[in-house]
Formats: sequence, C-alpha cells, structure tokens
Amino acid sequence: MRLTNALRKLGRLSWAERFLLLEATFWLAVTRLALLTVPFRRIAPRLGTLQHESAATVPAKTRDSADRIGWAVRTIARRTPWESACLAQAISAKTMLRRRRIHSTLYLGVAKNKTQPMQAHAWLRCGDVILTGAAGHEQFTVLSSFAEQRPFAEPTAVTEPTAVPQTMPTPTTDLLLAVLNPVPQPATADALRQLDTAAWETLVRAANQQRVLTLFYARLQELDVVTAVPPHLLSQMQQKHQQTTLQNLAIYRELRLIAEKMQAAEVPLIVLKGTYLATAVYPHIGQRAVGDLDLLVPEAKVGQAVEVMHALGWQESQPFTLDALRQHRHHLPTMVKQGVNFPVEIHWNIAKPPTSSYLTPDQLWQEVRPTSLAGTAALAFPHHLQLLHLALHAAYHHQFAFDLRSLCDMTLIIHQQAEAVDWAQFVQQAEAWQWQRGVYLTLQLLQQFWGTAVPPFVLARLEPSPMPTDLARLAKEQILWGRANNFGITVNFSQLKGSKSLPDKVRFIFSFIFPKRSFLSSRYGADPNSAKIWLYYLVNWRDLVKRNTRRTWRLLRGQHTVNEAVDRRNQLSEWLAETK
Repeated sequence: MRLTNALRKLGRLSWAERFLLLEATFWLAVTRLALLTVPFRRIAPRLGTLQHESAATVPAKTRDSADRIGWAVRTIARRTPWESACLAQAISAKTMLRRRRIHSTLYLGVAKNKTQPMQAHAWLRCGDVILTGAAGHEQFTVLSSFAEQRPFAEPTAVTEPTAVPQTMPTPTTDLLLAVLNPVPQPATADALRQLDTAAWETLVRAANQQRVLTLFYARLQELDVVTAVPPHLLSQMQQKHQQTTLQNLAIYRELRLIAEKMQAAEVPLIVLKGTYLATAVYPHIGQRAVGDLDLLVPEAKVGQAVEVMHALGWQESQPFTLDALRQHRHHLPTMVKQGVNFPVEIHWNIAKPPTSSYLTPDQLWQEVRPTSLAGTAALAFPHHLQLLHLALHAAYHHQFAFDLRSLCDMTLIIHQQAEAVDWAQFVQQAEAWQWQRGVYLTLQLLQQFWGTAVPPFVLARLEPSPMPTDLARLAKEQILWGRANNFGITVNFSQLKGSKSLPDKVRFIFSFIFPKRSFLSSRYGADPNSAKIWLYYLVNWRDLVKRNTRRTWRLLRGQHTVNEAVDRRNQLSEWLAETK
C-alpha cells in the first residue's frame, strides 16, 4: 500500500520536481559514501569558509529555488535505504545550492542535558529559511559555520551556443535558411541590408546555435552584404572562422600521422563525416567546423587500430571490452591525446544497434574509393553512401534533435555533385538497410528548406505508404529548435515520457538508475562478473548528474516547450522504428 501511494504521489509531480528528487538521491548517496570513507577535516574546506555566514535575506526567486531543494533533500532522506542523517542532508543540499550559485550557511552545533550524552547536529540556512535540520536546532550551540566568503564569479563567455528553451522566431528561421541556400538569391541580400542591430544579433545567434556560423559568414560574403553586418558581430564571425580553420588544420595534421601509421600496419582507413566533407565538399576549410575525427576500420582490425593509436599517444577516455560495446555501440570510446583539443572515434560500423540490423560492416568496404584530404591519402565513401550516412545520423541517431549542419552537408553534396550521385544505388541500399523512412523524411526537409534537386523517382520509391501528413512538420520543428536545446533532452528523458503507464515509468527509472551489468561493462570496461562492478553504479550516477543536471534544469524551466520537443522526438522515433 505504501509503495502504491508513493507511486501515485510521484505521478502527480512535475518533471522538474521528479528530476530534483533524482538529483537529491544522487548527492545523498555520494555524501554518505564520502562521510564513511573520508575524514571530515578533508571535507570541511569544501563546505565554505570557516566561521562565516551568508546573508540573512535573499531574493524571492532564490528563496523559492532553495525551498524546492530543501524539500527534495528532506523527502529523499526519509526514504533512502542507507542512513541520511542531518549532516548528510545539509552537505547534499548545500552542494545542490552551490551548483545553482546560491549562497548558504552550514552550521554544526552541540547540545547536552542531564539525561543524555552530548549530541551533535547539523543544519543548513539560506536567507531566513532553515532548509534541513530545522527541528530542534535552537537547542544546539553553534560550534562552526561554513559559508561562501565571496560572491560567485560571473560565468565566463563561451564560444559554444547555450541552450535557450524556445523556438526561433519564424522570420529569423526563414532568413537563416535563405542565407544558407547554396544558390544565392538577390532577395535575400535585400532583406539582410534592411536588418537593424537587434535583428542581426538574433540571426547570428541562431546560426551559432545551429552550428553553421562559419558557413553563414561565407554565405554573407557571397551575397556581398558583409558591410551591413554590425562591426562587433562581424568580428565575432571572423574570429570563429579563424578558429575553425586552425582547428581543422590541426585535425588534418593528426590525420596524416594516423593514416601513415595505419597504412604501415596494413589497417585500411575510411574518413567519415565532417573530416571528409570540410575539404572534399566545402570550398574553404574554415567553412565547416569539425568537432572530432571519425575513422572507420574493418571490424577484424579494431585491435590493431587501437595499438596504432596507443603508439601515437592516444588513449581511450574510458576502459572498454569490444564484445560488450557491440551490444550498444558502433564505435569505441572516444580517444584523447595530451596537447590535442579534439577526440578521435574509431568506428567499425556507421550504424548502431538496432539500426544496423540489415547492414553488415563488410558491405561498406565494397564501394570505397581512394581520396586525398589536405594532402593525406585515405579512403572515402562515394557520394550516395555519404548521403545515406548523413541521413542516418540526422534521422535515426538523433531523431532530428540535432542541428542544420548535416542537412547543409547533404544539400551541398547534391548541389555540387548531382550528376555524380548514383541515385539508383542510393535507393537500393536505403531499401536493403530498411532506412527508407528516415532517408525520405530527410530528403523532404532538403526540398522544403532549399528546393534541393532530388530526382522524383527517388522520392517516389522511398515514400512510405501511408505517409503521415504531420511528420515533416514535426521533423522540421525538431531540427529548427536547435541542437543547443535538444541536446539536453536525452534519449532517456524522451523514453521516460513515452512510457504508457506509471508502472512502465517506474520500471524505466529503475533500469536507468540501475542499468544492466553489461551496460556498465561496455561503458567503463569493468568485468561484469567481478564484485567491483557494483562500484561502477556510483560512478555512473556521478556521470549522469555531471552530464545532465545543468542543461536539463535549464530546459525544465521552459516545461511546456520541453514537453512539446519530447513528444515530437517520441513520435518521430516510433515512426522511424517501423520498417513497413
């Protein structure tokens, strides 16, 4: 009965409240473990400056946030299978407040009476509210207090886009798409010359959020409207273009070293996605930002490839076992190298399970062709496979919860190489690999955005029957919402909302918090049969909070918009999963 009531109460909570409870659970577990294993003298300096106190009053908005955190910590503390005493509650709540840049004071006190030995107590204050340990705290004499001595520093400027949980205004969207058109239109130039500074700032921000700022800058040059751009925005774009050029040159220098060593070890190498496109398709190396170096090797050669990478100073970001990885992924964990600011991913397939069900890696090697990228000899896919890979990435890997960059890649390939694309082979392989739905929807977006010249017979062959009329609209809304927003909506969040009943939601939450040992093995390289595997649950919880707390909380503030985006993603995912 208690469990049933608890589940009913959980079902009535908002997504923000549920997430806050999950965060409180994590920090109570971490704090309990720390208190058991680390001397308090080492923990104390992290709580703040000794014998300092925070302000007695705080703004109403800050107080509301603090109240919610206090409620979450107290609620979970009553239900943890381990002891969550007053000190653990106070430290956990203080940690959560600090992550939100909210000051608080943690007090340690003692009390003694005639019938009981000396007692210790901890409580946490934010403004004039006691968040944890309020009951009976007046009876204790304060021995120590811990608070932040200085105001939190203002966040530093970042070059990457930040999430703004709102869709772009339609005029901005339309104008951005018009600028990105590979065929310049005079009307676009006229519209740009009429923009004021605020409109330019909105447009540049949208291009940055869609990760196409350098391409946007190149298109402005082609349209001969650079003089109309406000100087501070022009400087920003020029700086971004320079940074992208230098970054890409560094990637190609590393690619040359890797390719030479792979060739010497007789490991064939296919260059994937952005690293290939930046020089093979785009007119200038600085027009297409490359975030990482994606390489494909034969599955049987993965071990040799790893040895080559180790010899060059590259190391996996986390341990792994290949057998465990094959169940969930199509590439190794990212590899990093000291002094290099980009990762490398070694792939053995371009599709991950279950999308790879009808595709064997050996098929990919039958059509590769030699190429030269910035003077480096390598292998690459022909144009039709490039298009299929990009469509797969946008539709199936991300359910269009990404950005415009992949679509820009595709339309540029078609615009430049329309005659060289083997469209018959394109259709045949899309059908053989059961990717018709995702590929068709992606091509539809290309036509809607830029009128991309896709042969009519391609769309006729791939069009599902029946084709829901609103799917193209959903995909369009999802991709235009932007990667910066969508990235915080994890697949797990979407799956949770897509669960049909409360028991299904509870089972999913449990599997999310306590995944299978095979999953932990694939992620952290731990032996699934070892007793140490259970320690990796704590590591996984830490990583979940670290990756998702800030961005998801930011998104949950715009609850209505987030719910719409999750619904879009779930509808697209369910439709794409159907193969008939």
